[in-house]
Amino acid sequence: MQIEETVLPGIGKRLTFRELEGHHSLAIVVRQDGSRELHLNPDKPKSPVLKLSSEEARLVGTSLLNVESASAAVDLITQTLQAGLNVDQIRIPDDSPCKGKTLRETGIPESKASVLSLIRGGKSHPNPPMTEKIGVGDVLILVGPEDDLKKARKAVLGE
Repeated sequence: MQIEETVLPGIGKRLTFRELEGHHSLAIVVRQDGSRELHLNPDKPKSPVLKLSSEEARLVGTSLLNVESASAAVDLITQTLQAGLNVDQIRIPDDSPCKGKTLRETGIPESKASVLSLIRGGKSHPNPPMTEKIGVGDVLILVGPEDDLKKARKAVLGE
């Protein structure tokens, strides 16, 4: 399987999974408003498209991950790390230049790191929309290559 990530300016980003079982491809467009579009075999004309709200995408994603057991979670993390990606956690301090700004305004999109989750008040909000405002004490869970995570950390913390 091959995975391609493409930034779609003004729209969001697209993740394309190629060489899936049965020689299929799947493209997922993650829009800035949190909604998703699933494109089956996106390189073919008139490929089927399924549109999901952010809540529907969260429920489908949770079902696909099936992270109901510790071993499934460990497998998921191991696959991520083997793909050359790292995970970082950033707590927003009082002096962050990003407090009160939306995720889009933070500089994280330019770093090319992906926000997996925003944790607020002990509750996780997976795949938060880029319009979500960041507050003091929020925790961002990011994934990406090490260099991209460093850029994101610098943007959020002003280091």
